[in-house]
Order: sequence, then structure tokens, then C-alpha cells
Amino acid sequence: MKISYDSEVDALYIRLLEGKHQCRSLSPYSPDFNPIKLWWSQLKSLLRQFSPTTTKLVDTIIAVALDLMNPQHLKNSA
Repeated sequence: MKISYDSEVDALYIRLLEGKHQCRSLSPYSPDFNPIKLWWSQLKSLLRQFSPTTTKLVDTIIAVALDLMNPQHLKNSA
């Protein structure tokens, strides 16, 4: 039985099915379900916008971005 592109994963899946275990498949990965990806995207945009020329400016922009971050947005609301 071929489940994935990895033969070790397939073997593990078959062993799980033979036993009294449940194996639940997850949906394919989507960056839309990973809120930290959005935050990193916004941070990179800020860095491009301000084009800092020193590490001190980079640190300042990151610090401001962290201060503006709402922790509620980083929780997965699935």
C-alpha cells in the first residue's frame, strides 16, 4: 500500500493499521494556517521599506515590530 513518497512512512502506517492504533492524516501544509508566517512577512516588508544600513537599525525595527505584534494573532484559531 503506497501512502506517501517515503517508504518508511508507508511501513509505519501499515504497522499502525495492523495494531490497535489510530493514524490520522493531516491536511496538506498551508502557510495560511501558520500565523507566524504572516508576521515574518510583515517584518520582512518593514525591513525592505526602511532599508536599514546598520545592525542597530535592524534591531530597532525588529523591536518595534515585536512591540506592535498582537499575541492573539499568533494563536492558531483552528
